[in-house]
Amino acid sequence: MKKYGLFQDIFHSILSIMILLFLCQQSQSLYAQKSITFRVSGGYSAVSMNDPNTDLKDTYNAIKWGKPAIQKPNEINGGFLFSADIMYKPSAFSFGAALHLLSSKGDLEYADHAINYKKNYSVKTFELEGVVRYSFVHTNLISTFYQAGAGCGSGSVIRDGLYEEYANPQYNVTSKNDVSGSYFAGHIQAGLEFVFHPIRIGGSAGYRLANADVLKGPYTENGTNYGEQPITNINGQSYKYNFTGVTFGMHVLYEFGL
Repeated sequence: MKKYGLFQDIFHSILSIMILLFLCQQSQSLYAQKSITFRVSGGYSAVSMNDPNTDLKDTYNAIKWGKPAIQKPNEINGGFLFSADIMYKPSAFSFGAALHLLSSKGDLEYADHAINYKKNYSVKTFELEGVVRYSFVHTNLISTFYQAGAGCGSGSVIRDGLYEEYANPQYNVTSKNDVSGSYFAGHIQAGLEFVFHPIRIGGSAGYRLANADVLKGPYTENGTNYGEQPITNINGQSYKYNFTGVTFGMHVLYEFGL
C-alpha cells in the first residue's frame, strides 16, 4: 500500500463529487451572466522530501563530531508557490486551465581552518492542470469557492556538492546531480473571496498531489560526466521525491463579462 494512497482516494472522491454537483446543477440557471475569469495567486506549499532531508541530516551527523558549533541543515520543507488560471464561467461552475510553479531549496554548509563543505538542493516544479471550480455567492461582498484540478507535472532537483581540504587538494571534490521527470499532478482547494466587481480578492487553503518518485539525470564529478543516474544513498538506494503537501495562498481575480 502506497504511503499517499489515502490522499489519492480523498482527491478522487472530491473530484467525483464536484462532477456530480455539476451534472445536477445543469438543470438550474444559477447565473445568467457568462464570463471569463483570470486569477493569479502566490503563497506557500509544503513538500514531503524525506529522502533529501535524510541526506542532509545524515551528512550533518557525520561531520559534527569534534567540530566547533555547526549549524543544522536547512531542510526542504516547502517553498513559494505561484499559480495562474483562466476559466470560462457559464454558471456557478467554471472550467479552464491552471499553471502552478513551485520553488524550494535546502542546504548544509560547514567551513573551518582545514575543510570547506557544502551541499545544496534546488527544487523546482511546473504543473499544468485542467480545472473545475464551483463558486457560491453569499452576499454582494462575499463568496466562497471550491476547486479541483488534475493534469501533469514536471519536477527537477539539482544537488550541488563541494568538499575541499586545504592541506590536501588532491582530495577535493566538486559534484552536481541534475535529476528531473514527470508525474501526475492534482490540486484541491477551497477559499473565501471579497467581491469588488469585476475584481475579487481572497485567500485559499488546499492540498497538492505531486509524487514524482525516483528521478534521473546527469551526474558530474570534477568535470567528468558519468551519465544519467538517480541520486543514491551510501547503500545504493535511489532517492524518491515527493512534492505533495498542503498549500496556502492569496489571490486576485478579474472577471470579464461576455
